[in-house]
Amino acid sequence: MAETVGITKEQLQEILIKVIGAAKAMNPIEEEEYKKKLELKQRRDLMMIELGKIEEMREKAKRDGCTHCRWPAGGKQAGMSAPKGQGEWCTAGQIHGSNTIVLLCQRCGWTWIFKGSEAELDYAANAGLLGFPPPPEERCLQTA
Repeated sequence: MAETVGITKEQLQEILIKVIGAAKAMNPIEEEEYKKKLELKQRRDLMMIELGKIEEMREKAKRDGCTHCRWPAGGKQAGMSAPKGQGEWCTAGQIHGSNTIVLLCQRCGWTWIFKGSEAELDYAANAGLLGFPPPPEERCLQTA
């Protein structure tokens, strides 16, 4: 006949936790492999952050270095970057509701958002905004 042992519910839970914990514990080889994968993931995450910073700096340098102008067609330097305000503007845009104009540099992606005057809105509606000069900074609602 088997002998019975009396234990409380809390004692049984402690025993089960220890047994299950020991079963779930990694052996040294698995633990080392897990640590290597974790370190690799952390290094990859840091590399992605650094690449993001480099990309952001590159985009900022491109925008800061852009004159938003090019030399007109037909010359020796046609299409090449021209000093700011000389040559043709490399811009295009749209009119949005409430007379807001969004103008975009086609070379660097710089954006100007501003309220259009009646003359500007009339010109944009008839001739379009291709090559439209950007507004002064004080007129801009937003630039990016």
